[in-house]
Order: sequence, then C-alpha cells, then structure tokens
Amino acid sequence: MLCRTSTLRHTDSGVSITTPLLIPSFSSKGFTRSPADGKSEIGAILETVSEFLTEAFLISAYDVFHGDLPRPEHLPCKPEIVFVDSGGYEVSTYFDYASAVVPPMHPKAWTTENLESVLDDWPNEVPAVFVNFDHPGDRKSFAEQVEDARRLFRKRRQHLTLFLLKPETKDQNTLQKAIRSAVANVGDLGSFDIIGVTEKELGGTMIERMVRLASLRLAMDDAQVAAPIHVFGSLDPLSVCLYYIAGAEIFDGLTWLRYAYSDGLCVYMHNHGIRYGLHVRDAEIRSRAIADNCYTLQGLQQQLVTFEATRDFDKLEPHAKIIADARDALKARFKGRL
Repeated sequence: MLCRTSTLRHTDSGVSITTPLLIPSFSSKGFTRSPADGKSEIGAILETVSEFLTEAFLISAYDVFHGDLPRPEHLPCKPEIVFVDSGGYEVSTYFDYASAVVPPMHPKAWTTENLESVLDDWPNEVPAVFVNFDHPGDRKSFAEQVEDARRLFRKRRQHLTLFLLKPETKDQNTLQKAIRSAVANVGDLGSFDIIGVTEKELGGTMIERMVRLASLRLAMDDAQVAAPIHVFGSLDPLSVCLYYIAGAEIFDGLTWLRYAYSDGLCVYMHNHGIRYGLHVRDAEIRSRAIADNCYTLQGLQQQLVTFEATRDFDKLEPHAKIIADARDALKARFKGRL
C-alpha cells in the first residue's frame, strides 16, 4: 500500500507538519452574504469555531484580499499552520462534491498580483503553506505551471510551498493528461514541499481517482520526490481513507461545514440534529454538529496513523471491508506494484 506518514518542517518557525493531516477549510463560495454589508457568513463561522482549530486550517487568499476573512494578524485563532489557497476555487464555476446546491456566481476580480499582495503581507510569525496561482481562465502546460509556481515562490520561501496541478487546456475537465505530463517530468515536482490535486479533477469514479493518485505517488517515489500529496475538496471520512491508501496524505474540504459526520458517513445536518433533541433550534444544531465534526476529524486522523503503523483494516471501522476491497481493486490495476 502507498499510505505513509511524513513530516514537513516550517524552517523559520520550527513548526513541524506531520501527516496524515485533515484540514478544515473556509471559503466564501456557497455561503450566504449579509444584506447589510455584503460580507460572507464564513468570517462569523471562523470566529465561532476558532476554539477547536489548533493544528491547521485552510483559507483562501481571495477571501482575505476581498475582506470576507480577516488578514492573518487578525485571525481569531493561530493554529500551528495556515494553508493559504490561491483563489481559483472562488472565481471558478467549479463546486466540490460537498456542494448540495450551485448558487449563482458573481466572483470579483482576481489576478496574480492580488495573490502576491496577500502573500507579501503575510507575517513570518504566522506559519503558512502558500499555494500557487490558479484561475479557470488561465490554463497552461505542465512545464509552464511549474515555472510560474517557481517564480511565485522564489522570494517567498520563508513559508512552505504547495504546487497545485491543474488541467493543461480549457477543454480538459480532468487531470488525466496533466498527470501524464507530471509523471513524465516528475523530477520537476521536487521543487515544492507539497503537491496538490483537486478531487473533482482526478476523475469521474472513485477507482479512477484512486488510480491517478497512485500513479502520481509511484512516479514520485521512483524519482525520490518525497513531497506529500494533498487532495483539495475531500474531507468526508470514507473518501479520506480511500485516498490515503492510494498515496495521498493531506486532505481539506468544506464538508465539515455542510454536513454532519455520523457513523463514518456525511448526513443531512438537521436529521442528525434530532439526536440532540426534538426541540433544539436549527442554529444550535448546526453549531453542535460542526463542533462534533472537528472532533470526528481529529479521531479519524489518529485512526489513519494507527492503520499506517499496523496495516490492520479493522482500525478503519466502520468501513474496514469497503476500504480493504478498494485496496484489492487498486492492486489489481497495478499488477502487484502496490
């Protein structure tokens, strides 16, 4: 199997990131806005749940630039590390699998210069992982993506760097060809601390997504590129386990804000809330479910660590058999290489 643990060190602060790492994410996209000032509710949500976020969370540079989330010095909590996404999700028509509805999109302007202004103002005392610029209207070859990312990070190496691989042309909806290009030039990925892919762009079925992850991980291993793989938009308990056995180590997403985690699955939050009591108000159900989700993610992270050490699928209950069967299906695709 390709599952593993890794440690990345943020040199300036001395903070270490140990994988597997499950990261709660925040984004203005898909959340309501105040009629008074037009601000997204995501800022208030971050304030509310900040007491639970001690290890890591992900925010978008787009939301910081446009004022929907506070600037780093004013964040309501300071986890060990903050992942600073590049804004491509907020300006795209792309929605992750956690989205129950697709509201109208009216994104504001977003440029490389906007991203650079957020990164350049990021204080050294707030350890961060920076993600390279991504815009749905700007598709480039793998080589150009790498060169652009290197240029962006060249003078910003005081923080960790994450190269987010994207489709190479506008007519490509998946990473199939981009991953082939990455595998053919895998040594270029050694320039970055973490390699990122989005769940939805990996493919149209779970086994397809797992195979592409495993192909990338095997190629990186063969080239001795140790950077962990980060799957963006994947934070439900079952998918995390499946991508983990396929070689990914870092996971983020908005699922924890949209659904309740119950018995290893994502369920409609207000149905889940019945267990809190028939007379509990909707707002309290949401707050309690989000808090419970944080603890569920912490527990799952420890389950993955134990599984990696023991290779005992029973450690991944309640989905041990599903995950073991998925491992067998993945092995069959690679004819014994796993």
